[in-house]
Amino acid sequence: MADRPRDAGWWQAADGKWYPPELLDAPRPQWPTTEQVPVVAPNLATVVPSPTPAIVAIVVASALSVLGAFTGFRLASVIRSSGDPAFVDNEPTYVSETALWASTSALQYLAIAISAVLLIVFLYRASKALSARGPEGTTWGTGWTIGGWFVPIANLIIPRLVVGELEKIAQVPYGGVPIGAEWKRAHRSVVSDGWWLMWVAGQATTWIGTLGGNAALDDNGTFTAFLSISSISSLLIAGSGLALVVTVKTMARDAAR
Repeated sequence: MADRPRDAGWWQAADGKWYPPELLDAPRPQWPTTEQVPVVAPNLATVVPSPTPAIVAIVVASALSVLGAFTGFRLASVIRSSGDPAFVDNEPTYVSETALWASTSALQYLAIAISAVLLIVFLYRASKALSARGPEGTTWGTGWTIGGWFVPIANLIIPRLVVGELEKIAQVPYGGVPIGAEWKRAHRSVVSDGWWLMWVAGQATTWIGTLGGNAALDDNGTFTAFLSISSISSLLIAGSGLALVVTVKTMARDAAR
C-alpha cells in the first residue's frame, strides 16, 4: 500500500491508496448471507402438545357433574318431603324431577366419556414427546397411557403411576441434551394425588349408589339414601376433574420450559 503507484500494474482502491498488482486478485472477505447461516430446526418430537381440548372437555364434565349432584339431591328432597312412593310399577311418581336428574346424569356420563378419550390422547402424545427427551430408568412406556385404563383392578392405580412419572419427567428443563436419570429427583404434585383419590372414590360411590338405588325402588328411605350417595359421587367426580385440570396444565407448563 502506498500513496502513489510505485510500478506498472499498481492500482488505486476506493480508499485512495495504491496497491501492488498481486493484491488485485486476492480473495476478498465476504459477509455471510442468509443462505450461508445454518438454520437449526426445533426437534418437534420433544414438544408436548397443548392440553386445551382435554381441559375444556373436563371442565364441561365437571360442571355437568355438579348439576347432576344438584338434581339428585333435589329429587331426594322432594321424595322425602312428599312421602309418596318414588316409583309405582317401576314408573317414577315425580316425573319432572326424575327426568331432570336422569337427563343431567346422562349428559354427565357422556361428557366424562369424551373427556376421558381426549385425556388419553393428550397423555399418549405427551408421553411420546417426553420419552424423546431421553429419560433413563422409566417404568411406564407410552402404551400404558392407553392400556393402563383397561386392566381390571390394576386400573385403580396404573393411570396414577403413569401420570406421576410423566409429571416428574416434565419438570426437568430440556435443552436438547438427554435428561438421563435426572427426572427421578423430581416430585409428583399433591394436587394430582387428590385428582386420583377423588376419581376412585367417585367411581366407588357411583357403583354403590346405582346398584343400591336400583334395588330399593319400593323403599323411599333406602332409595333416597342411595340417591344421595350417587349425588355425592358426582361431586367427587367434579372435584376430581378440577384437580385433573390443574395437573394437566402444570405438566404442560413444566414441559414447555
